[in-house]
Parts: sequence; C-alpha cells; structure tokens
Amino acid sequence: MFLEGQIDWVLLLGVVAGVASLIAIVALWFAVTNRARHSSASSELDLVQKVAEAADKRLMQTLNAIPVALVETDKQGKFVFANRAAHQLLGRKDAELIGLRFHSATWGITYPDGKPVPPDLLPSARALRGQTVKGFQHLLSNAATRRKMTVSVTAMPIEDEYGRIIGSTAAIVEADGLVQPEPYYSPEPTPASEAVAAPEPAPAASDSIVRRVFEAASSALVVVGTDGAIREANATALRVLGREGDAVGQDFAYLFLGEDARVEGRQALRAALNAPAGEAEPITARDPEGGGVLWRILPLDGAEGADALLLAGERWDEVAEAEPEV
Repeated sequence: MFLEGQIDWVLLLGVVAGVASLIAIVALWFAVTNRARHSSASSELDLVQKVAEAADKRLMQTLNAIPVALVETDKQGKFVFANRAAHQLLGRKDAELIGLRFHSATWGITYPDGKPVPPDLLPSARALRGQTVKGFQHLLSNAATRRKMTVSVTAMPIEDEYGRIIGSTAAIVEADGLVQPEPYYSPEPTPASEAVAAPEPAPAASDSIVRRVFEAASSALVVVGTDGAIREANATALRVLGREGDAVGQDFAYLFLGEDARVEGRQALRAALNAPAGEAEPITARDPEGGGVLWRILPLDGAEGADALLLAGERWDEVAEAEPEV
C-alpha cells in the first residue's frame, strides 16, 4: 500500500492529462488532413465523372447528328443502339426499337424482286458470323408509314481485344436513286439447228506440278480458310516465320502479324472474302527494325463463292524499292 507522501498524485495526473492532450491533438491533425485528402479525392472523382458524362453526351450528339442511319446489335442480333436517322428510317423510337431483332417479317425486308431475304443472309446476321457486308441492297418497310423503300446496308462485326465477336454495327442509307440490279431471267433455249458445239476445255495442270510451283515460289505463299486458319504454307512463308515445322491449322493472324495488328488483320481477311479479285486491301506486318512483310490477298472462288484466300507476302523494303518514286 502506497503511503501518501511517496507519490505526487498531482504531478502524475498532470502527465497523464498532457499525454492525453497530445494524443488528441495528433488525432485531430490526422482527421483534418485525411478530411482534406478525402475532399480532394471526391472533387477529382466528381470532375472525372463530369468529363465522362460530357464526353458521352458529346458522342451521342454527334451520332444523332449523322444523317446516316446507324444501328448496333448484341450477339443475339437485338438492337442496343440506334441514332435519330435510324429512328426516322425505321419508323420506331428508341423505347420501341431497343430489344427488337432485324427480322424480315417485322420490317418487310425483301429482295428488289419481292422475294423475302432468308434470316441467315441478312446483313446483321452475316456480320455476327464475322463477315463484312458492303452495299447490300434490299427493300425495307417503314414501321410508322408502311412506305416501302430501297436501302443499302453496310455491316461489320464488333470485336473485343481478343478477337471475339460481341455484336455488329450497320449503316443504312436509302438508295432509291441508285441503279437496281437486273432481275433474274432464264435465257431461251437455242434451237437444235443453230446449236454451236462448245470448245473443248484446256487440260488442267496436274496437282504435282501445282504443288511444285507452290513450294518453289520465291514469295511467301499462304492459303487461309474462311475461319482464318492456315490450310497451306510454302517453304518461303515458313522461313519468313522463322520456323521449320508445319503451320497448317494455326491462326494466320497469330503467327504472321504483331499483337497490335491482329484485329485489323482478321477484319481485312474477312473483308477480302467479299472483295472482287484484285481489289482486296493488303495487310502490312511491320517489324521493330522498320521493315516488314506486305501480304497481298487474292480470293479463291469455290462452288458458292470465295471459300479460301491466297496471301502472297513480300518484304516491305523490297516492295518499297520496286515501286518508282512519283
């Protein structure tokens, strides 16, 4: 038991009070500084939100001001966006349009001769399969006025950073003033007395000769299917790739293009399937040293249109030297 004279209680309580006051001051200082940081972070967050909202509003105003009907669909083919020109062309407002599909029966979509367009041949359906559709003309009925019009549709797939299709976008313009394609007709049979014998076809080159020419070509030659997978690649292409193994079955864009050019390269391959011979846009694969490979694309027609692509690669520096300066 402590005696009364052994401890100075006044001094002890004063020290405790001083320590408590010091702790209170430090806590108050932390509270003030953290409150200032919190207020600053909140202000910055509010500023970022305002800038984002202003950018979204500006983008929406720009899209609505475009005089071309623009629509976007999700992976199921349902409308998720339509600008003001699309509302006027289709005859439905946003609340009525969002969630609908581009069905032939709903919009009265037919060929110019009146035959209905099959669902799998509609531009949005083809774009969701990875195709690029340019200038597909068909009849369309305005839902409000029921007026029939001829429209020209250009549709493309929307891809994420991994090359997966997440939707489609389409531009629709009224094309009543454009030249319509001639209707299909069956030619009258030629009378037997005037029949002319067809010339005999020239003998086709054997597969062995074609294979030898393909392998001996000095240019890198690669045959790519509609899915972007490599079907054939000659020895020069494998040397460009820097490998000796077989590349058949692998993705062309993944093997021959850089990471930043693969999405654009895959889109160029899909667009080339619908391009006339000699008009497909080439693909340029650059390397860090400033050179690269220029891939020229030629569609290979099958029984039902182009079913493969032939890509001929040339060194970028060689192409630059071969082209004369203007």
